[in-house]
Amino acid sequence: MARIENWLPKAVLDSPEYRIARTHRSAGSPHNERQEFLGDALLGLVISDFLCQRFPDVPEGDLSRLRAHLVCGTMLAKLAESAEMDQLLIAEASSASRSRARRAMAGNALEAVIAAVYQVCGLEEVRTFILRLYDQALKELPPLESLRSAKTELQELLQARGRERARYTLLKERPKHSPRFEVLCEVKDPKVQTRGTGNRIREAEQNAAAAAIADIQRKRPKWTS
Repeated sequence: MARIENWLPKAVLDSPEYRIARTHRSAGSPHNERQEFLGDALLGLVISDFLCQRFPDVPEGDLSRLRAHLVCGTMLAKLAESAEMDQLLIAEASSASRSRARRAMAGNALEAVIAAVYQVCGLEEVRTFILRLYDQALKELPPLESLRSAKTELQELLQARGRERARYTLLKERPKHSPRFEVLCEVKDPKVQTRGTGNRIREAEQNAAAAAIADIQRKRPKWTS
């Protein structure tokens, strides 16, 4: 990906909105937090519209997961790094000294730049900018199956057949110095009780849900065929 300034219209580069978009709050006011808010909304709109057109038959749940994958902080930080956004930040040195913090700041600034493009040039220009920014990511979308968590997959499996949601119960927790959780996942119909463990409760729930799906596949093979 080219440096981000190579893609921006001259009107944006020369604008006060662009300078604000690159300014972290540690460098004083005006800073880019309000633009981050606006840029986040614009990014969600453009990506949602793209996904709806690209996948006309994909259900809402899968579209939401694809959008979440594309607009998450990790993706923004990755795009910002490729576009050399971190080199354009205006921030107090101590606030940007750690690499992880600087990556997050660059991702937030990227959202603010999206807002600046909109403020200066309008919606069509910002749409063009976002799709160019995301060009490679949109060509390399992950399989839908890889974005579904086990809990979500189990819930959708049961809902599609009019069954009650699964219930999760915390069974065991080790002392804080060595946390380990055990969770029971219960499904009424078909009757399934599975357990999962993990270093976090969420991890234990996901493992219990994955075991429940495997059990349902054995008991109701037509459900998952």
